[in-house]
Amino acid sequence: MQSVLATIERLTLSRARGRALIVYGLAVFTLCLGLGLTGWRITGQTNHNIEDHDQSAYMQMAAQMEGAWYPWYTDGTRNPLFPWLTAKFLNANDPAFFESGKKLNILFAVLGVAFLAVFFISRMGPLAAFNATALAGLAVLLPIATFYGAEVLFFVLFLFICVCAMRLLNDNPLWLYALLGLLAGLAYLAKPSATPFLGLFFMVSAARLALSLLPQSRMPWPLQAPAWRGKNFLIGLALFGAISFAIISPRLIHAQRTWGSAFYSLPGFWFWADDWETCKEKYYDCTKEKLAGFPPEEQPTLAGYFRRHTIGDAVQRATSGAAVRLTQLFHPEGKWRFPFEKWGKLKRVVLPHRGFYLIGLGLLAVVLASWAIARNRLSAIGPVTLPVLLGLAMFVLYLLATGWYLPTGPGFRFIMTLYIPLLWMLVQGGDQLRLAANGRAANYLFLAVHATIAALVTSRVFILLVDGNFEKVTGAF
Repeated sequence: MQSVLATIERLTLSRARGRALIVYGLAVFTLCLGLGLTGWRITGQTNHNIEDHDQSAYMQMAAQMEGAWYPWYTDGTRNPLFPWLTAKFLNANDPAFFESGKKLNILFAVLGVAFLAVFFISRMGPLAAFNATALAGLAVLLPIATFYGAEVLFFVLFLFICVCAMRLLNDNPLWLYALLGLLAGLAYLAKPSATPFLGLFFMVSAARLALSLLPQSRMPWPLQAPAWRGKNFLIGLALFGAISFAIISPRLIHAQRTWGSAFYSLPGFWFWADDWETCKEKYYDCTKEKLAGFPPEEQPTLAGYFRRHTIGDAVQRATSGAAVRLTQLFHPEGKWRFPFEKWGKLKRVVLPHRGFYLIGLGLLAVVLASWAIARNRLSAIGPVTLPVLLGLAMFVLYLLATGWYLPTGPGFRFIMTLYIPLLWMLVQGGDQLRLAANGRAANYLFLAVHATIAALVTSRVFILLVDGNFEKVTGAF
């Protein structure tokens, strides 16, 4: 029995090589095939309303960029990467373009899952890597891909932006700043939602620059970063800016010519509105000329908001909205029965209780961290203070910002930006803490939790393939 457990431990928790890597590849291929078939079926069963606000607007943008060599056009609300790609692969003037575009988005999701599978297996053992890949696909990419929108592309890009940024806080080679600039530019062309995180990253990098002026020997190990160079940060900042701005410049030029502002974006004004109806009635055009006609208290700005409301109103809006966003992230279906679906019944949720997996992985990380601390081995994971602080700041900022935006943007997709980065931090962090704990008990606990998750997600893929008829998809768009 002990030898069997040792073999399972070696094959599932250690870095994959040889046969384990082949098995992992086959498992991921089967997962991608299952997700693709399920997504193809869902798009044929649900979401046929092409008059939907975002989806129809993306279709119009695709028609506008038909034959364009580069994504450049924005309608003032949405960015061009997704509609440009669909126009590249499909005929935007075809009556079946909407249905074909959804199916193409399913393909983007499957390719995104495959990319994530390669990334995760490079960071952790095959079992944890498979679970992270499956959860990213089932909880986020597959549901959102059944809608014609840019979220699939953005969510994958945002994860890799987070990965690059957090590594750059401890080790900052110039090529990584260049890669971050490339990813940031592409992400902006999909959605501008990575901008707050990048602002946080450069603020924390400035703190790292200040710390680098102190003798490393005087700092505790969580703050030490011997490979980090202040000179590289300054050069890398310029490199990041040059690459990212070069990528987004056609879109900026178009916006400058059309609205008189390179970074013109209506959601930036809607952020300060009181409700969606006001946005539709008043703020469909927020050029300087249009805004000049509004009285000061009706301006869609920070100053305009506080002319209409008190600080107490603002705190209430942010906190109540954050509570709703937490529910959307962790428990969107609002049902506590497990399972709550009956066989043969039309479905609405791709992965029930998707947030419970994050909670379970978080609890596992806490237990493993306690073990590592008790054995005085926490330092084995290296300096993680600033990356962890960046991750926590990201969570709080996006929770409050999307909570504030709830009256004008109630959709689930806004808070779902956080799911895959949180998943990555918890799974990889748990794996590193397991290694730091350096004990058979820690390995067996890690194995038990991930084996349970693997069984649940695998059974869910099977259920979706055999009994996967949907009336709609909730908790996504």
